[in-house]
Amino acid sequence: STMTTEARKLVFMGDRTSNGGEVITASGNTYGGTGGTGYRRGVLLGDKAVCGVCATEASIVPRYSTSVGLPTDGNIAVALDGDLLDCTCETKPHVIGTSSATFHDSRTA
Repeated sequence: STMTTEARKLVFMGDRTSNGGEVITASGNTYGGTGGTGYRRGVLLGDKAVCGVCATEASIVPRYSTSVGLPTDGNIAVALDGDLLDCTCETKPHVIGTSSATFHDSRTA
């Protein structure tokens, strides 16, 4: 079996969810200045987003069960494109990373 690696973008304050919601808390470090986007705060797992459908303020949770090897910020894993919002919707939306910074993720479970 070949090991596939997925480039997953980091998530920042104000990024959207897949159903029109928005990330509203960011506990990570501030990055940026590049590309005219200004300084933005990185989002960690456990930060909050508002769901675009059920309007719940919910925590961002990992898409995969393991967080081994994930980049961390103060020992908390950073949120990555595709991580899920633990809202009341039956089908959980995911956060959409807009960063140029990516993490090469080879996990599958």
